Amino acid sequence: MSLLALWLAAFGLIGALTESVPAAQRYVAAVPACALIIGSALSSISAGAERLVPRGARWSAAAVAAVAIALAIDDARFYFLDYTPAAPSGGIPLS
Repeated sequence: MSLLALWLAAFGLIGALTESVPAAQRYVAAVPACALIIGSALSSISAGAERLVPRGARWSAAAVAAVAIALAIDDARFYFLDYTPAAPSGGIPLS
């Protein structure tokens, strides 16, 4: 987990020194680290639930998968229904 935090800190520092604030391309390399942190947290929650209720291991894995699918659906909903329709052809949202 500390390597992921170091990864995020390094790209946060690099991004802070290179571009102006609204430039999203500075964080492209940090997205995989964020996804790995979320996956690691879900895995830890599942492992903890399995230790508390050993007979519910199958349900724990199903719940973690359901949360991951819900996060993906919410992200797709935001991108396609909220962000993209509000953005002009240049990709910068109007606000």
